[in-house]
Order: sequence, then C-alpha cells, then structure tokens
Amino acid sequence: MDRLPARLVLLCLVLAGASVCLVSGRLDASPDRKASGAQYEQWRLELSNLGPWGEDDEIGALNLITQEKRLEAVALVREGGRR
Repeated sequence: MDRLPARLVLLCLVLAGASVCLVSGRLDASPDRKASGAQYEQWRLELSNLGPWGEDDEIGALNLITQEKRLEAVALVREGGRR
C-alpha cells in the first residue's frame, strides 16, 4: 500500500478536528460572530505559548526538539533519498 503524502494526512487531521469542534459547539461557524475585547484578552492569556519560553524567545515550541528527539527521529528512518 502506498503512503499518503504528509500534506494530505495533515489536511485530513485538520478537517477532522474542525468537524469535532463544530459538532461539540466549540467552534461557531457563523461568519458574523465577533469576540468581545474581554473574550479576546482571555483567549490571548489562556492560549499564549510565550510563558514557557520567555519574552525574548524566537523559536517557541521548537525548544522541545532536543538533540535526543533528533536522534530518535533519525532512528525511525528506514530508507532515504532525494526527490
């Protein structure tokens, strides 16, 4: 069986996640719904990823990709080549 291209798999995952949000009511599909200033500020504070890395960090979650993680990823490669 052929492998699906990574972009297609990613698209499917995003669409599945959006579907779950729509069904569960976490995402309002109406285009005219606007967040209040207070709601925006709450989301900004709750969903911010700046805290763990500090104010002057420039790579964010890429900090999680350590040398050990890189070596784990390299160990998973079965074959390689250029496109």
